[in-house]
Amino acid sequence: MKIFILLSLSLCILSCNHKSKTGILIPRDKFKDILIHLNMVDGFYVINYNNLSSIKDTNYYNQVIKKYGYNRVQFDSTLRYYTRAPKKFDALCDEIITDMQKIERELYLINSFDTDSASNLYKGKKHWNLPRDGIVTKIPFSIAIRDTGNYTINVRLKILPEDNSKNPRLTAYFWYKDGSKDGHREYFPEVPYKIGTELTLYKTAKRCLNKKFTHIKGYILDYDYNKASYHFAEVKNIYVRKGY
Repeated sequence: MKIFILLSLSLCILSCNHKSKTGILIPRDKFKDILIHLNMVDGFYVINYNNLSSIKDTNYYNQVIKKYGYNRVQFDSTLRYYTRAPKKFDALCDEIITDMQKIERELYLINSFDTDSASNLYKGKKHWNLPRDGIVTKIPFSIAIRDTGNYTINVRLKILPEDNSKNPRLTAYFWYKDGSKDGHREYFPEVPYKIGTELTLYKTAKRCLNKKFTHIKGYILDYDYNKASYHFAEVKNIYVRKGY
């Protein structure tokens, strides 16, 4: 994969405007995000057109860079900075490889949401647009279980900047009726959500050791309620399965 990254960056360098020698450097994390996006674009061209070199003749690189709030002069200057600092450049490539491997695993999992729907224990509504589907709903769920063992909950969503809910999060717990008002509960690790405009995959998992538990319950969009709270969010996938 590192060879592919280096090849992609070499095409970036070849397509640089060499007359542009100056420009403000892009922060490292943002530059890494841009390079990951560009490598994904290159991968698309290789898979679909078997031609990586043709992409340098298009304006797509510039469109990607602009999406992140920067211009080609800034990108070219930052790229030259790293290619002239081999140790920093190598460390950056290693991080890109790690992040892209993570993205690849997530894409495989997202694909399984549709192709392996039979193993999804969650049978409720999976796609939500808020506030259209409920301005304050927490999206409660209750899933019957029969066995002990490991259980995993995956949720793919985005909490938009307009959202006004405090501490949005995924809350889940194993449950059985024990005569008390709320029943007996054992909680999964809580998952806080980030504000953003891109769909993000979140995951929590826990091992059920008590045969008394009959359900997994919780809230996909839990938050600290107050009268001013309202949702601006999209939930794209909800996937609950036995195992990790």
